[in-house]
Amino acid sequence: MRRAAGTALLGGVASLAGCFGGTGGGSWDTGREGDLQPWLYDPASHRSDVTDYVVGYWEPATFAASRDSLGESASRVQRYHAAAPEDVEFTVELGGASAAGGLPYVLVSQGSFDAATVRESLTSGFGRVGSVDDRPVYGDGTDAFAVVADGEFVFVRGLSWADAESYVAGSRSFAGDDDRLVNFFDTVGVGANAGFRLSTDDSGTPTLHGHAYRIDGGTTDARALRVPGVDDARGEELESYLEQVRSSVDRLRSASAEYDDERVLLDLEFATAQAPFGVDPLSNFGLR
Repeated sequence: MRRAAGTALLGGVASLAGCFGGTGGGSWDTGREGDLQPWLYDPASHRSDVTDYVVGYWEPATFAASRDSLGESASRVQRYHAAAPEDVEFTVELGGASAAGGLPYVLVSQGSFDAATVRESLTSGFGRVGSVDDRPVYGDGTDAFAVVADGEFVFVRGLSWADAESYVAGSRSFAGDDDRLVNFFDTVGVGANAGFRLSTDDSGTPTLHGHAYRIDGGTTDARALRVPGVDDARGEELESYLEQVRSSVDRLRSASAEYDDERVLLDLEFATAQAPFGVDPLSNFGLR
């Protein structure tokens, strides 16, 4: 395994990069993916020739508890509905594309909010259409449905009612069956914010780009993973870039990268107040 190390990123890159935890096991939290995994549907079960499958994960309550440390970073925190952030344990957003068309869009939030509050997030076009496991379901008359219950909000677009009902009530095991996702959860975890994208490169090789941010008071660690990795030539480019930006931005407290032909792993540490949550920093190094 090759390693490149530095302590800062250029301003333009730092505006997009995140903060990652230490390499290896360390104290990186890989136990909270249990909130995300159960909602990950298999994209191939909905479309053939899937080109992209994109997932985002946020823990609004964690960000709310860290508001004193967030500073300018607070503007990057996603808010999807009327519930107060401190009442939302987590939110998962899923979507993607295929040669045959878009994948179903799904938004799931769970927490301690009440149903009436989140119901306000639905437009006037939604009306009660049924129930799933005693939870009320609303629809807009087309392909959008929402489950609204105390502590749970599930919004689905791009599915028939039967498929939406099956998704909400069904068993989803895709995360445990895909080696790339197992690698992501084992290596990166989810922290307070995470995202990943499954796709294929120009040669048709399956790829994963994933990242996560973990807040610890005034410091935010972040980690990004790319599978597969890079050859020595591309790795040396990454080393060279890290060296160039090593002391250029004070918001980045440390940076390191490991790479081989199987994966690239990037770790960064930022001041929480300047951590640009929600962005995969490896994309700033041309590793798309």
